[in-house]
Amino acid sequence: EVKDIRTVEERMEEEELLCAVAFPDSEVLAVCVILDREGKLKKVRFLHGGKRREAQRKRVLRRLEKSRKSRQGSGVYQGKESVEEGMENRRLFQKLVQINQYYAHKISREILTFCQEEQVRLIVVPNYKETIPLWEYRLNRIDFYRWQGRAMIRKLKYKSFREGILVTTVPPVHLSDCCSECSGKIRRYQEGKKASKMKYGGSLFVCPNGHRGNTALNTAKNIGRYFLRRFQKKEEVRMTDVSETE
Repeated sequence: EVKDIRTVEERMEEEELLCAVAFPDSEVLAVCVILDREGKLKKVRFLHGGKRREAQRKRVLRRLEKSRKSRQGSGVYQGKESVEEGMENRRLFQKLVQINQYYAHKISREILTFCQEEQVRLIVVPNYKETIPLWEYRLNRIDFYRWQGRAMIRKLKYKSFREGILVTTVPPVHLSDCCSECSGKIRRYQEGKKASKMKYGGSLFVCPNGHRGNTALNTAKNIGRYFLRRFQKKEEVRMTDVSETE
């Protein structure tokens, strides 16, 4: 039994808060921000685990690389492997999948728990189906790559729905390269290093108007505020249509 089947529109009419989530590829695997209907920041939570996940993945990848080199060094490597080697490599690849699945489940559950604690009934995430084609292959093969945003979102959707919490999306356009306070183009940098205009990387940012802070937190705020702007525009159009009809 689903506890709450209200639509996004119905929730926005009744609820005062929403949770926006960004999925950086770092020690922080997700950043959750609670915003009110005016876009004001109420609470933040960083969900960690990236370093531990990468340590586990690297141990498996080293074993795969060691297996490849040993076959090449034997002088009989021709792109084929014995039955035993094939079974071992398949087991190692399956281990990589299991590690990724574990963290996708873990982080999605932590996001849901945070929303339940704060009594938030609406979650906003990027819609990565609208990502540019250049990223299509990388994002579809999430089981073999570091970034797991799509997997976390998929698991978050069904877990949240069971608890009466709805997950909605916004297009991933200029969510990570603009300042959430003034919409100016940001420059990223690592602590102790010079800011640049690089599109990816850099855990800190500064904008032309002097706003600065954590890039993942800035992205999460952009996600929530972009959703609020789109919803407000829809409301304005709806109210205009109603007044014209009257």
